[in-house]
Amino acid sequence: MKRRITAVVAAILVCCAVYLLMPYAPMPDAKEIAQVQVFCVYIGDTAVDITDKVDTDAVRELLPQVRARRFPNRWHGMRESGEYLYEIQVLYGGKELCLNIGGENYVYEVSDPAPRIHYLSEREGVPDKLIALCEDAMEQ
Repeated sequence: MKRRITAVVAAILVCCAVYLLMPYAPMPDAKEIAQVQVFCVYIGDTAVDITDKVDTDAVRELLPQVRARRFPNRWHGMRESGEYLYEIQVLYGGKELCLNIGGENYVYEVSDPAPRIHYLSEREGVPDKLIALCEDAMEQ
């Protein structure tokens, strides 16, 4: 009897660990993305809205492919000044989500009073594709 209980507990722990380690899609359905805004941020300075320059349809197609780690990290604030990053703010299912890409790639819910960041998975190079779209817009 103890073996069965131990086996069940072990199976539950393994399932929980696998669940936490498997990446998830913060925005799995492109149809639910109501709004996309893209900003270029030079740390220590103001953000520049580049939404009009970026192909938002291409961004909208890539967003469901984004995968993030389920296990969150605490908000760590802005990085050192002197670095560029791109911020993609999305209204998805009534929630405002923010993807920061370029350097550290992560997503968080804007309306959360103590946001927890979820680092993006580099699988399939989706963050790199998003960065390339933003950089192309900046060159125009």
